[in-house]
Amino acid sequence: MVAHQDDDILFMNPDLANAITARLPVTTVYLTAGEGYAKPSPEPDIPAPTCRPGYKLDREQYSACRNDGARAAYALMLGFPDATSADWRTEALTVNGPNGLRRQVEFSRAERDGRVVNLIFVNLPEWADKHADTKADPADPTGNAASLFHLWQDNSRRVTVLPAGSPVRTRQSYDREDLINLLIGLCQRFRPTVVRVQDPEPDLRHGAADRLHDHRDHVSGARLAILAMRRLPDTQRVQVITYRGYNIQHGPVNLDAGQQRDKDEQFAAYAHFDQQITNTAGYRGWPQRLYHRYWGGTNWVARTASGRLQAFAVHSGGLRTWWQDGGSGWLGPRDLGDPGGPLAPAVAVARDADGRLRVFALRLDTFQVVCLTQQRPDGDWPRRWANLGNPHGKSRRARQIGQPVVASAADGGFQVFTQNGDGGLSTRTVDGWQDLGGGPGVQDGLAAITDSRGRIEVFALAVETGSGVLKRWHQSESGAAFRLDPDFPGLEPAGPPTVARSADGTLDVVYRLAGEHAGKIGHTWQTGTGEWIGKPEILDGHGGVGPVAAASAPHPRHGIAETPSPRITLCATNRDGGVSATRQSAPDLGYLDWTDLGGLVVHQPAIAVDPGGRTHLFAVSGDGKLVHRSQIEPGGDAPYTGWTRLG
Repeated sequence: MVAHQDDDILFMNPDLANAITARLPVTTVYLTAGEGYAKPSPEPDIPAPTCRPGYKLDREQYSACRNDGARAAYALMLGFPDATSADWRTEALTVNGPNGLRRQVEFSRAERDGRVVNLIFVNLPEWADKHADTKADPADPTGNAASLFHLWQDNSRRVTVLPAGSPVRTRQSYDREDLINLLIGLCQRFRPTVVRVQDPEPDLRHGAADRLHDHRDHVSGARLAILAMRRLPDTQRVQVITYRGYNIQHGPVNLDAGQQRDKDEQFAAYAHFDQQITNTAGYRGWPQRLYHRYWGGTNWVARTASGRLQAFAVHSGGLRTWWQDGGSGWLGPRDLGDPGGPLAPAVAVARDADGRLRVFALRLDTFQVVCLTQQRPDGDWPRRWANLGNPHGKSRRARQIGQPVVASAADGGFQVFTQNGDGGLSTRTVDGWQDLGGGPGVQDGLAAITDSRGRIEVFALAVETGSGVLKRWHQSESGAAFRLDPDFPGLEPAGPPTVARSADGTLDVVYRLAGEHAGKIGHTWQTGTGEWIGKPEILDGHGGVGPVAAASAPHPRHGIAETPSPRITLCATNRDGGVSATRQSAPDLGYLDWTDLGGLVVHQPAIAVDPGGRTHLFAVSGDGKLVHRSQIEPGGDAPYTGWTRLG
């Protein structure tokens, strides 16, 4: 669900192209007509446009050209030899929604070799359209422009544009509830399991305040879509993925050369029909990058007090869980609800000194860190969420904090960490929130671990003057104050770091690489004396973006049986949207080549080790289901089963 006809291509690919290649049906909803500053046509029957630079286009013609551009880009993603060879079926589609809603939208569908794409054009006026006919009521006191913003903010009623040649012949009117109900009705008709939206809370470090630090249509459309997903029935929960917009050009390049080439070709197919595309830094830079607003984490599986594995995921803003049944089977999913508002996708799960699991998350309506705790070890989950607050109280900066991570503290409890609204690091202890500095470039997606001497180490990606750097905070002894390491060695990162322990207890930090090494993984590790290696290493990789999942080498000191050849295991999403994995070549040494495990997943995978020493891989598949594979026996050389669905 996006605002304009190029937003999906620029900000959500290659994720969409990968889903199409995997033969998952893809439906894209364009909320606005994308008509820009063009003037309404004076003609009652608008002639078909010539979609080329130099031709003067009316509002309805320019919108039709952008719709044609969207169809052209998806034709390439479907595998047609060129953008014009797809056989699109376009018609007026009547959509029924809650509360008796009934509206018509422009609908296009194309298929090829089992791949299916549906495009839905709602055609509400876009931000730049300042003409009086955008409003249903001339007495409406809100401004003519920024229709989506006024729908969201003021519940204004707006009237759609009719692109030239549209099969919809009557302008439709919407207020906020109408649009939300339309999106619900579309979900009930097309039954998505994954919904992709734009950035609902852009980074205040970039962009103009009067445009909500991105584009008012992007932000307002995302907020409306997320609210609609919250209202879906319990039987139709979805994975919601949010994508950053204009500000990705300020981050490191994180797509590999092949992904950039494909994205450039897809955007060029669109741009052929859009006469307002210009050769600016944004249009050059956006196809080189893909960044989620809220990354899915990698710490969403843990061992219960009895050693059984339990996984957690967020669907439609609420928490779900799956767990081992004591044998080789799994139970779930079970809904654990929410704290009264939607949760961000990354949850951090840990077991406390009493053996109870705790789930830490970010609440997205109040921007508070919250925690859900088992009633007793291996017990039930009462739906009583603890509110841990926010480093900034109720100030505007509170909306900018990141998702929490946790580490075991010296007193046996947990210490919570988050990227704060000033772009630094904050921690929550029993004494409240404390600012640990390191700003202003710290990004969401932290890694925290307690070392063999009880000291906590925290790692982060920061973006400073357009380049990625690794940051490290550490303690001199257990329970001591945190210090920022000014000289932590690392290659330029393009994604959040992850940290794991080798068999000898030393730490290894892994992270995606930027620029010419985009698509590869780097790592920085401790030597046997505890010093950090001065020359980090490239582990190659299979492409992809986002955090890398890591499991520490199994060891009895962590409640795991003695395991033959214990090694760190890594897995990560790859350029095709599946999962690739590797492990150390031997205990405490470097890594083997990556293995492509296939599949198509959303967010990031997770890894856990059971009490017997077997390693388990988890992911949420492209159809929204939890999938799993495990070693057939303990040991660093043991192979894995295939992917199986859980619940």
